[in-house]
Amino acid sequence: MLTIEQIENAAAEVIRGIAPEYRAELVKETRRRYYGPADDAAAVSDLMRNIAAARRYPTT
Repeated sequence: MLTIEQIENAAAEVIRGIAPEYRAELVKETRRRYYGPADDAAAVSDLMRNIAAARRYPTT
């Protein structure tokens, strides 16, 4: 399982696009749902975008 830091590093651009009050929740949900390799930043970012869209998180 990825660490919070690994997720934050892999998908920093996606995280910055989400309203600050939802970022921690998005990272935790991504960590819970991602089971791929730790070095696949594209997969982490895609999952994070999908979660954010499904939950309709506000953007900055």
